[in-house]
Amino acid sequence: MRRLLIAIVFAAAGCATAPPATYFAELEQSWLAALQAHDTKALNELLDDSFVDSTFRGATRTKHDVLNGPPAGGAYRSVRLDELKVRGYGSRTVIVTGVNVLEGPSKDTVRVRFTDVFCKSGLRWRAVSAQETLEQ
Repeated sequence: MRRLLIAIVFAAAGCATAPPATYFAELEQSWLAALQAHDTKALNELLDDSFVDSTFRGATRTKHDVLNGPPAGGAYRSVRLDELKVRGYGSRTVIVTGVNVLEGPSKDTVRVRFTDVFCKSGLRWRAVSAQETLEQ
């Protein structure tokens, strides 16, 4: 009986679920817009200080690198996010996977599969990790 009581107290002590998947879909869209516009104020709010990105080229970028680097995408622009899946782990961690479909100047299309990890920091959700892979 004591073991059951501990589990119930633990559940009541803050293991509620994360916001709905639509919240994170909107957060991903905001992140893309901020990257493309190189909106450092928005990126500063969205990325945790511990943020690390493993790029599709095999490089790593920190929050500092993102804020001080060039706008993302170069000649490509995001046209849509596909296959978004949001998985919550307790009340403080969410993993979002999907595909960013990018269009180039000559209308060529590139698909970049991504995994983003968000953690709740205070009252807001921030990205702590990201990884991108080019689809072949």
